[in-house]
This record gives sequence, structure tokens and C-alpha cells, in this order.
Amino acid sequence: MKTYYVALLSGAVMSLHAGAAFARDGDQISRGTISAITANRVTVGSLSCPTNGGTEYEDLQGNPIPRSRFNVGDVVKLVCRGSSAHSLEMENDNGGGSNSNGGGGNGGSTDVKLKDRFAPPDGVTTGAVGKVDYRNKPNGAGRDDRLTITVKVPVPSEVPAAATFAEARALDLSAVLSRDGTPYARCTLGYDHRTAVRSVVAAEHKIDLRYEMKNSKLKLKSSKGRCDTNLALDGVQSGFPSVEAGDTIVIEDSLAGDILEGTL
Repeated sequence: MKTYYVALLSGAVMSLHAGAAFARDGDQISRGTISAITANRVTVGSLSCPTNGGTEYEDLQGNPIPRSRFNVGDVVKLVCRGSSAHSLEMENDNGGGSNSNGGGGNGGSTDVKLKDRFAPPDGVTTGAVGKVDYRNKPNGAGRDDRLTITVKVPVPSEVPAAATFAEARALDLSAVLSRDGTPYARCTLGYDHRTAVRSVVAAEHKIDLRYEMKNSKLKLKSSKGRCDTNLALDGVQSGFPSVEAGDTIVIEDSLAGDILEGTL
């Protein structure tokens, strides 16, 4: 079970759910506060495992950071693989935020953050990787929502099929957001830039939407991709998905079908 948190404006953090979850590939995952961390071991909730030179440490944006940035009390995601810690990911900014069970449209006094790293569905083998990040920040009397979905496809790739960088760049990728098994939004990813996956050249596709309320006016800004938020109507009804904790996201390739999935 995932752990979600609400970061109040006062900076207090309240745990809403607790417990470690197990990924399909056997990884042990725990979201919560660090209760103990040393040079060779980290403990989050009931999960404790040793660290080593291969352990990855990441900030909120997934960028590498030194282990020294992590402290007891930080809200993190710990992934233990085999007999050691595979990764430790910051889920608050050293006290400045956390995950929450809130959703899109939250205009209250809480700072909502939901994120996940995608994994292949059962029976699918792919070198593609990706993640989703949703934020809702109070903005005075308004709101400031942001949704980013990123997928990186290395070259060459069998699933989805891309023998060259040009083919990887031209892939038709979509993200389907569902709640309780019912799709409620379909987002088209746009090619963003050339990058790398495990030192292999890759094409990055992305959705980057922002929904702001200023001076009593709502504004939807799309720097990459777009989302159809009313699947019952013909055509594309562009908007900002009403995201909630527990929603599932499936990344589809127009030819290969489902290639990645995740849960907020």
C-alpha cells in the first residue's frame, strides 16, 4: 500500500496511510519518513536494508543527489532490490512538501504532491522508462496545478519499435488516466528532446500541463502535449485532468499497445 502525506502550510506532516508494498518484479517499496539512516543502512517504516555503491539517491525531480542530503524525518520512497537498497527518492524538499491523497482542483491550504515511476505491465519487456509527477500548490486565493508525464525510449528499441533515433522521436505515445478501472482522460505525449537511458541514446516524450488561477481567471498552459478530459464526447476536449491519489496511468504506443504503467 502506498503512503500519502499532506503537507500543511505550517510545515507539519500527517501520515494518511502506511506500509510497504511489493512491486511485480519482487522489489520491496516503502513510502514514509526516514527513521534511521547511516553510511550503510536506511530504514523507512518497517522496511530496512543496507546501502552500497550502487544505491541511487534522487531529489524530487529525479536528479542524482548525495546521500548526505537525506536526514531522519525526510519523506522518501525506498526501493530495496535483492539484498540492498536500489534507490532512495526524496518525496519532500527536506520538510518543504510531501505526497498527499488530494487530487486535482484542490484550492485549499495544502500542498499536494503525487508521483510514481512507471514499470512494464505483466508480460511486457521494454527498455523504455518513465515517471509521472503531479503538484497542486496553494497560490493565495488561486491555485497552481502542474502535471508532467515523461517517457524515455532508448535506441534501438524493440518495444516500442524504433530502430533509429528518428523512429524513436516519431513514436505516437499516449497516457490513459483511469479511476476505479474507468478511463477519464487520454493525453498525447509530444517529443521533447534527445536524452539517454543507462548511457544509451534515447528520445524523451513528455506531457507538461499547468493550470493556474489568477485574478479569478483559470488559465491552462501546455508547454508539451495535451489531454482530452472528456472521453464521452467526439474530438479532443482539451483540459487539465482532475487527478486523484490512486489513479492509474497506462502509457500506450499506437502500434505496440500498453508499454508502461503506474499508480499515483
